[in-house]
Amino acid sequence: MVGKFAGTSAASIGVVFFTFLSGVLVARMLGPEARGEYGSILLIALTATPLASLSYFDGVVVSLRSGARTSTEDLPAVIPSGLLVASFLTLIVGVSLAILLPFLGLTLIEVSNANFLLISVAIAATTFVSSVFISIERSMLRFDRFNLSRLLSPALYSMLLLLFWTVARDRINVATALWLFIIAKTPIIFVWAWVFRKRLLSRLDPRFARRAGAAGLRLHIAPALTVLAGSMDRLIGVAAWDNAVLGQYFVAFSAVGAGIGVISSSLSAILLPYLSATPKSQRPVRISRLLRLTFLASAMFVAVGFVVLPIVIPLFYGQAFAPSVRFALFMLVAMSIQPLRVVVLEASRSLGAAMPSTVIALTSIAVLWVGYFLTGYRDPVLLIVFLGLANLSSTVIGAWNLHRDADLKFDRSILPTLDDAVLFRSLFFRSKGSGE
Repeated sequence: MVGKFAGTSAASIGVVFFTFLSGVLVARMLGPEARGEYGSILLIALTATPLASLSYFDGVVVSLRSGARTSTEDLPAVIPSGLLVASFLTLIVGVSLAILLPFLGLTLIEVSNANFLLISVAIAATTFVSSVFISIERSMLRFDRFNLSRLLSPALYSMLLLLFWTVARDRINVATALWLFIIAKTPIIFVWAWVFRKRLLSRLDPRFARRAGAAGLRLHIAPALTVLAGSMDRLIGVAAWDNAVLGQYFVAFSAVGAGIGVISSSLSAILLPYLSATPKSQRPVRISRLLRLTFLASAMFVAVGFVVLPIVIPLFYGQAFAPSVRFALFMLVAMSIQPLRVVVLEASRSLGAAMPSTVIALTSIAVLWVGYFLTGYRDPVLLIVFLGLANLSSTVIGAWNLHRDADLKFDRSILPTLDDAVLFRSLFFRSKGSGE
């Protein structure tokens, strides 16, 4: 467990580093108002894409990992069927956003409506096509190229932005930054296509596509609600604030999310298989320890963040984003609960329970909308306070489900022990090759 977590953390740190670097460069080159427009467009495109996916590619993984036929027999059908489905899903994204555009609350200044739709469709297309190949790798439990794909796109995007920073800093605008983002996502698709070149022209199998689609639809409610819950604060912000305020909020979210992302993404990748393989008799003890370790990591993150963020944001993002420090400090506390929620969610999933993830997401969404109706979120800090309440209440509800279903003892799951501190230290400083 320790070695796997350390290895996954290393990959996640790389992704977070390049995402942070690209966020700094975009903020520096665009300024607060244009950064708000950039973030709004990217947010809506990246939210619409998984919602429109209908979890088809998760269904592909399920279909390849189970059923009467073996994955080897079904594998040739995945790519041609997946590419056809990806085209259809991309069309859904384009048509849906064209219909919903007047109701999204977007303030488009540098990007036209037509260019917004074109950019959104391009983001959806590259995401769906990549998902075709990634679903094959996931079904075979091969994660090396998958981790490479996660790392390559933000790394290329950062390099493209650095190039523009050097040679054409004054000419970059919102549309340019977004098209560079899309361009950075395409090389990995050519890598996938080369790896699976012998299967690109395989015969279509409508039966496999229907089976994968049906499996995906059965899974889709929980992930769709999770995506909405994770984006809801910013979606409300898009409707409630102007682009200048949004730019400050997006920078605060990016700065805080960089650290939270390392903890949460590593936990999310490792916990489900780890806990699923744990005997039921040992599971409550291990979940309790994981909660204590995560609590310790979150507490350290908050302590470091209060010292670092007031220096990092003006230094890296520029003085124009100094107002983001106030938002970031509140957000630091509000988001520190998220890693605990990841442990609770993945522990519930390891028990085969799908309902807790749905309840957790619905609780978050409900709390954020209650806050909107009570306050209107005229001050972004109010939204951040309710974001923290949403994270806390949804985590408590998830933990209560664990208490009921896995006999989790709350008195043993909160305060870390000395042994936890020793293990926590080994988790981050033990050499990568010495893992279990």
